[in-house]
Amino acid sequence: MPEGHSIHRHARILTELYAGRIVHTSSPQGRFDAGAQLLDGLVAGRAQAWGKHLLWPFLSPAQFEELCATGADEEFRATDPRPTTGPGQPNNQSQATVPGMVGESNIPCRASRAGEESIRLGDERAVWLQIHLGLYGKWAFAGEAVEGLGGAGIRLAPAEDSGMMAVMRRATDHGRDMTTSLADPSGAQDLIPTATTRLRIEGEASVAQLTGPAQCNILTGAEVLEKIANLGPDPIRNEPGDRKRFITAARGRKIPAGQAVMDQSVVAGPGNIYRAECLWHVGISPHRAADRVSAKRWGELWDDLSAYMKKDIDTGIIITIPPEYQPDPIPDDDPELSRFVAYHRTGKPCVRCGAKISEAKMAGRRLFWCPSCQR
Repeated sequence: MPEGHSIHRHARILTELYAGRIVHTSSPQGRFDAGAQLLDGLVAGRAQAWGKHLLWPFLSPAQFEELCATGADEEFRATDPRPTTGPGQPNNQSQATVPGMVGESNIPCRASRAGEESIRLGDERAVWLQIHLGLYGKWAFAGEAVEGLGGAGIRLAPAEDSGMMAVMRRATDHGRDMTTSLADPSGAQDLIPTATTRLRIEGEASVAQLTGPAQCNILTGAEVLEKIANLGPDPIRNEPGDRKRFITAARGRKIPAGQAVMDQSVVAGPGNIYRAECLWHVGISPHRAADRVSAKRWGELWDDLSAYMKKDIDTGIIITIPPEYQPDPIPDDDPELSRFVAYHRTGKPCVRCGAKISEAKMAGRRLFWCPSCQR
């Protein structure tokens, strides 16, 4: 299952490709027909992630033009509150229009800082698309706009437990377990809808297809807020008060620490890889009772999750081995050391203390840890 950094990466890509533009949507599979018909012809906003959930607002063209007229469109359509001339690039212009954007011919959208009228999570004016990829969901992208995304990080992202080590810049599925694939960047001819395509999104210069998600729903603003209310804080978002909220929730559990980190109501986003790696970083045994871990150590874990998960958004590839522990060259019999300190290194020596990395099952999931230096 993809971890939270992948969903933030997908949100960034979708925003770069479609925000502020009318989209045309369909459901070749037929399971999302009603939702696709509702979204078709709407203006896409800034997609966001909360843990493993992608939340994407859409407005009617008339609603979007109202935002443009008040200068409050920026937060709705931009990846960050700064004006941009291209993906992720700052621009000091006071006026900005984007080809294909609603109103470019008669209502220039002012690229100003977001105002009180911006669309925020749970805003009832928007139609919200909510997606949880689950174990099998993935996105594929194609088209001219894909090639120019720059820092949006369109590369093949190995899914959790896939065992894939290489970063591949161009690939289609071919039966591998992935969360994102980049099809022909010069055109969309290689991205053909299939019987498993839940949602197809077409813009002027790109196509996106979603297959196999566990959840793909249309929500109201109230339903978005209800969804978020059942989730813990997201280390990548790291909003004010989140660190304290996480510490309180984690210390309130009597389950093992390793299980608490996977509880999405405690912390939203980490999966099996970040669980193993970040617990190793701060030296917490996954078997230690969560309520017996000090607030200081839980705080250190939050900081570690936040730093590493944010770092990995740009590439989509999880690399959690600290540079000081990475050997050069990487041993042929221990290729995981190119990325990990504990994950998938069963029986290999711990790079910190030399003890053998252990593996067990915890709540049905594979668990990796050092029994010597994690306490």
